[in-house]
Amino acid sequence: MINQSSLLPDIQIFDFIEEGDFFVEHPDYKRVAEELGLGEWNNVVWIGRLFALDNDYGEHWFDNWELVEEKEELIKKLDYEESAIFMLNPERFKDGKDGPCNTDAFRRQFWTDVLRNLKLNLSTLIEKARQINEKNRASGFSREGYLEDFEDRVTNILEIYAPNSGILKRSKTVKSGRFEKHIKEIASELQIGMVCYLHKQTKEIESIPDFDTTGIDDTEPWQELIDKLDENFTDYWQFKQMSSREAFQIMEQFAEQLNDENLKQELYRALNRRSPFQNFKFVIDGSGKYREQWFAFRDGKYEEFVMEQMEEYARWENRGRDYR
Repeated sequence: MINQSSLLPDIQIFDFIEEGDFFVEHPDYKRVAEELGLGEWNNVVWIGRLFALDNDYGEHWFDNWELVEEKEELIKKLDYEESAIFMLNPERFKDGKDGPCNTDAFRRQFWTDVLRNLKLNLSTLIEKARQINEKNRASGFSREGYLEDFEDRVTNILEIYAPNSGILKRSKTVKSGRFEKHIKEIASELQIGMVCYLHKQTKEIESIPDFDTTGIDDTEPWQELIDKLDENFTDYWQFKQMSSREAFQIMEQFAEQLNDENLKQELYRALNRRSPFQNFKFVIDGSGKYREQWFAFRDGKYEEFVMEQMEEYARWENRGRDYR
């Protein structure tokens, strides 16, 4: 077990989708869980058992499929798969032995508050994944779930989430500085709607519009470059824009870390209305000194986003995999 939790970050487990009143896995937790094999029929079964007095009854804490089916249209509108939705079943949080002391409605409200703020240290996730992997190795029933490269996977996760912890060095590709100076340029290009391609040998950066998101239909001005990139795709690392959800999370994170409570609440209100990106921009543009703070914060997050993609490409390349 890793006894250096103070050096490792806490990982947010869930995102709460206000409009749908349901949970989905936070991207960071989903990434860790899938890389390290924390899942069964979903990635949070093991957490439910601990919540329910460490027994198998708790593995069904999100068995609320009737409510999920009732929200089928809304879930599709919000661009989620039903299998990704978690809706609390308050019945799973009472045992009937000396109670219950609260109504189902209040119990659901309480556990919703808890799960919205639930974070687990990365060391805890790694230790649990290691236990599961060892159990799979020893069990004929679940032997197919055993990850022979488990420790390599742990290294990959630590390189992403704790590169400066002192536990591990950064991936050799990025630490060596071969591509590090290009991160800012790529991040800037992504923010204006471009897709970037970094040549692994020459370090040349090529950019074309993201035709899926910019609304540009005429590809002719870029056709020669598009053909070149298609013909030599494996010579490049490709960098795409953040998803709208990822960009939204950056705005949330900026608001969360503000000391100015008035501006923080104003930004929260902007994000909870229709057209959140436009509303957020309107508030920030009129916020004086915070406007420049926002630009610096956003730029830093985009650079982290590019760095993570570089790390991912490097790991797949080191494993000899095709990452196209």
